[in-house]
Amino acid sequence: MKKRFLAVLLTLVMVLALAVPGFAATETKIDLATYVNPSAFSNHLVKVNHNGMFGYVNYYGTIRVLEKYSTLANFSEDLAVATKDGAVCYVNNIGQEVITLGVCEAHDFKQGRARIVDNKDGHSNTYFIDKTGKSVIVLGNTTAEDFQSVGLAKTSRNGLFGLIDVNGNQKAHVVFDLIRNYKEGFAYAEYTLNGVKYKCYLDTNGQIKIAGLNPNYVYSDFSDGMAKVYDPATSQVGYIDTTGWLAVYCQYEAGDDFCNGVARIKRAGKWGYIDKTNKYTVQPEYDYLGSNILEGDIVVAGKYGTLTAAGETVFKINADNHVIADTTPGVSKTFMHYGYVNVQNGVEVVKLQYHSAEPFSDGLARVTLWGNTSFVNLAGVRVIDLGKTYDKVGDFSNNLCWVIKNGKYGYINKTGALQLPMIFDVLAGADPWDFVKGVAPARIASFSAASRWGVVSNACTWIVNPKYTGIDQFNGTDMVMLAQYGGVCSHILVLNG
Repeated sequence: MKKRFLAVLLTLVMVLALAVPGFAATETKIDLATYVNPSAFSNHLVKVNHNGMFGYVNYYGTIRVLEKYSTLANFSEDLAVATKDGAVCYVNNIGQEVITLGVCEAHDFKQGRARIVDNKDGHSNTYFIDKTGKSVIVLGNTTAEDFQSVGLAKTSRNGLFGLIDVNGNQKAHVVFDLIRNYKEGFAYAEYTLNGVKYKCYLDTNGQIKIAGLNPNYVYSDFSDGMAKVYDPATSQVGYIDTTGWLAVYCQYEAGDDFCNGVARIKRAGKWGYIDKTNKYTVQPEYDYLGSNILEGDIVVAGKYGTLTAAGETVFKINADNHVIADTTPGVSKTFMHYGYVNVQNGVEVVKLQYHSAEPFSDGLARVTLWGNTSFVNLAGVRVIDLGKTYDKVGDFSNNLCWVIKNGKYGYINKTGALQLPMIFDVLAGADPWDFVKGVAPARIASFSAASRWGVVSNACTWIVNPKYTGIDQFNGTDMVMLAQYGGVCSHILVLNG
């Protein structure tokens, strides 16, 4: 009993040590009798529900859109679609109904146009309105999709597709069997002429820009100026450039989209990277190679083999790419071992010596060897050695990384030292929050029956004291959170750094 009291007292001292505020915070209480589970940040507002009717309040609880709508969408181009008494309207962020319509199907504004579909007299009619509510494009029984960022919208009639611009001008006639969405200024399309199927790419004027494509190949969307091509006859992958030239003929077992000038490919069961001239930047020799190029053009790489207790690699792979058991004294069991490779030049910046390796985050990557956790930097230098100190370790974000031990967690900095002490309570089934712009929600035991949530800064100060039963959402852009009392969302927390 005495030990428990001392532990609680020590925790209280630590909590009080964090109690000097480093940020300002505004805590706005939401009337629980009025609102049910506020949600959906949109246009710097919070959607609320009052007896099944929806509206919006600002971050300080002031009503901006009255709770009188049976449906209320998120804002798009500063207007939100709403329904009241079965009729559709568009509201702005101060609650004005700037456009009122009858009973119809209404969609978000895109490129200054909103698609409307009504079903009068049993017939479906499609048209587009501008932000004054004026009908500017009338399509009748021709259906359409919303406008894309290139200023074109797909139309469809009798199973064929075309394109129109925001003024309703026909940019591509309704003759295509297929038109995909635009990527990097190109839309893949197919059409049939005199019984022959043709494949092509359209430009942003709706004109055929890339023609003469092999009708037997399967074409993907463009990424980084290249589009993947698949040959079903050989099950091989290649790439075309924006002229339609097959810059990389179909020769690989698998391939990803290009990113940062390179693409991951697979050949003879091994992974590598190529550039746009089909030169290897990473030789296809890896059993595992990361596909997400995040920081420093460095990805996780792995090969099958064995590791000695000293961490030295012992390769025992036969001609069939099967690992041969090694009986050398001191050699461990066989498994994948990991390091890091630069996808631009093939340099192994970290030797393949670890049992696990995570992608780089905030300039550091987490690795493990024989149960010991470390972090390496982009130069391949091991800069933090944590050993077996913690039960679980996260990844760095905003210069801090959470660590868990015996049901408690804290945060270490990039020297490996604890910057926030191990006083926070782990929520079962959930990892701690990462820091965003210097703050994070945190959960800590109190003298009451349950742990409480607050908001802590990376300078070891409580921005919001731990008194809530939960944190629902965190809008890191506006630095706003929704907090709970008793399992019901009750407060809007505005953090001012």
